[in-house]
Amino acid sequence: MMHQSTSVLPEKLAQGLRQFEQWRRQREGHSRLPDHLWSLAVELAREFGVSRTARTLRLAHNTLKQKTQRDQQPPIPFLELRPDRVNGQIECTIDCQRSSGQKIRIQLKGADWSDLVPLCRGLWGTGQ
Repeated sequence: MMHQSTSVLPEKLAQGLRQFEQWRRQREGHSRLPDHLWSLAVELAREFGVSRTARTLRLAHNTLKQKTQRDQQPPIPFLELRPDRVNGQIECTIDCQRSSGQKIRIQLKGADWSDLVPLCRGLWGTGQ
């Protein structure tokens, strides 16, 4: 029995709900959710949010959140970019964000990048 109308859901989330409901109708006893459905739930959670996806698919919020975080690529701690050669003025914006939500935006204008690495490390608090 569907608990939420699929007409008010985005199509991709509604399709996911239909797959979950079909599995629930056909399963025997209290069998575990198959890996392919967990993978689908994680994919949907990344697009529509953990809370909305867990509520729609009737999954444990904390379990879905853990699986979503576990499947993420480990963040790159620091990436240094250097141009091969500089002709004239350079202008760019660099946005960095930690998984905790902290953000840094750096706007560069000019040809001297020598202070960029220490600046980023100081702002980010790594001190390395």
